[in-house]
Amino acid sequence: MASSQIPLPTRCLLYQALLWVAEEIPPIEDGLFRSFSEPSWVVVKEEHKRALLIALRSGTIPTEGIAFGWLARPYTKLGWQTVEIRPVYWEEGNVDWKRSALTVERWEQNQKLEGSFRVVTMPTAALLKAFPSEKKSTEFTAELPSPAPGIQKGRPPKYDWLAFHAEIAIRADLDGLPDTQAELERAMAEWCLRTWGREPPESMVRDNVSRIYRERRKARK
Repeated sequence: MASSQIPLPTRCLLYQALLWVAEEIPPIEDGLFRSFSEPSWVVVKEEHKRALLIALRSGTIPTEGIAFGWLARPYTKLGWQTVEIRPVYWEEGNVDWKRSALTVERWEQNQKLEGSFRVVTMPTAALLKAFPSEKKSTEFTAELPSPAPGIQKGRPPKYDWLAFHAEIAIRADLDGLPDTQAELERAMAEWCLRTWGREPPESMVRDNVSRIYRERRKARK
């Protein structure tokens, strides 16, 4: 018998992801999901939460959310914006699964970071890759976002330089940039290793940092 295919939304809420891990309940469009009452037959165990938390903490599944508090400081002029959530923010005890929210309380560079992410979502395709279905008779297919006009399809970039530059912007806003380019290169190479699990070639880090120091103006300390 040919397997049937069930199309899924491009992204899904954090709680929908947990329901998938626990009972393989397929994600649906967020607005539709919120209109339904919580499924009473689902049994979510601590082992399900832990498995998903490990995938989020390791960066296996990338996440986004609306930032509030300190976390929203670089984006205050833009209003409520959905931004990338750093894997290191995922800590046990700080997750509100049912509300698809994450609270962040940690120290970084001698400063206390406090804030939260709400309406946390993740790519459905990444969720299914990390937790493939065990049902052999049904094949779930996640919709992939269409490329923007004028952008050709191809291999995704190996390094997320947008996140790289966002991290520099956050550091500049908090403490100012180091006096020398070499200092920032070393710091960002360490950040890449912690965040991505690997360091880009030294020349690539230098190229993405040097353009900042070529400018006369620099973020104030």
